[in-house]
Amino acid sequence: MTGLGDPVRATYDLLNQGKGEEALRLIEPFGKLPTANLSVLSAYALALKANGRLEDTLHAYKRGLKAEPHNPIAEHNVGATLGDLGRHKEAEATLRRAIAKGAQAAETWAVLGRQLMHLQKFDGAIEAYREAVRRDPTIAEVQRDLAQLIWMTTGDREATVVSLRQAVAANPKNFYTRFDLAA
Repeated sequence: MTGLGDPVRATYDLLNQGKGEEALRLIEPFGKLPTANLSVLSAYALALKANGRLEDTLHAYKRGLKAEPHNPIAEHNVGATLGDLGRHKEAEATLRRAIAKGAQAAETWAVLGRQLMHLQKFDGAIEAYREAVRRDPTIAEVQRDLAQLIWMTTGDREATVVSLRQAVAANPKNFYTRFDLAA
């Protein structure tokens, strides 16, 4: 199909403008096509998610994964959506497959950490968050989640402070991380 890049790009533009309903109306006819590729299905899934349709989002991402079964980003998207749906055990397995397929993003490790935390696998969650921080120390939310998890599991104030100090050192201009350290 030619010209699919334009509706995909236009969908992302609309989503960035907070126009989720318009984005969905635009991309849905393309997303429902049985021949839709991963790019179209990803845009379709994001438009569905913007409209609060998480089960449909999961279905679209699964179709994308079926279209490109070796794609680690497609696997990540399925895993993250499973987590959004509270299906943490499935999400963990899916995210581990994404990593095994070569997912390199800090976000994949952070989402895995969140699933492990929900499953009360705290040591694994800390390890996953640390890997996320190693890959991208500038993501303040991950730094904060790691510090909170260290505090929650150990009660060790110094270990928590060390983690936050490392976060501030990695991204000294981030107000939120500095605030967490000061608190």
